[in-house]
Amino acid sequence: MIACACGLALPAGALAQDPAAEIPDVALSEPQAVTSGPSFGIAAASQTPKLWATVNICDTPQTPNSMGIRAGMPGNGSGQRMYMRFMAEYWSRALQAWAPVAGSGKSPWVYAGSAELARRQAGWTFAFGEPPAGVTFTMRASVEFEWRAERPRPAKRVLKRHRGRHEKRSGRFFDLTGARVSRLVVRRSTTRMTETGIKGVHGGDPAGTSKALCLIY
Repeated sequence: MIACACGLALPAGALAQDPAAEIPDVALSEPQAVTSGPSFGIAAASQTPKLWATVNICDTPQTPNSMGIRAGMPGNGSGQRMYMRFMAEYWSRALQAWAPVAGSGKSPWVYAGSAELARRQAGWTFAFGEPPAGVTFTMRASVEFEWRAERPRPAKRVLKRHRGRHEKRSGRFFDLTGARVSRLVVRRSTTRMTETGIKGVHGGDPAGTSKALCLIY
């Protein structure tokens, strides 16, 4: 009875798992170009939201077994910096839930530009191993957005701590190897899932593609 109770307490991932052949495995990933837009006129006419994520490439002859993710974020008129990060997910039949793909299914943070700009787009494309015959990968993606600002400079200019983790030189922080530590701090963050019907999406294959999901087969 005790063993049985312990089994029931296990998380769902330990009780059910897709066969390896049914889990998309990232073979290659690469960034898409960072661009501006769409213009305010196009965005207003099409009711494009200021913050969005969509699939702009999905298993085409030019990009087989691939999913491209495109996202747009607005500036806020400040000197902050805008960043995006892209994560691919697939529908797990065993878990009956969305799950991370195998391999490096999360991009590094992509710098989209200064928040002084009105709108910026960036993207990432994931290429997967070809699914076996009879298997279809149902894909989507999430995109994280961050607006980052410079950390305020301390009043004191010189401070050394030889046994501490950092030492300060001329107002900038370094680790003990001499590498500069980032002074940026996150001022705002949010996440969006891919959606369909976004207008003014750049880099699509074919042009203008905007989907919530991508089927790879």
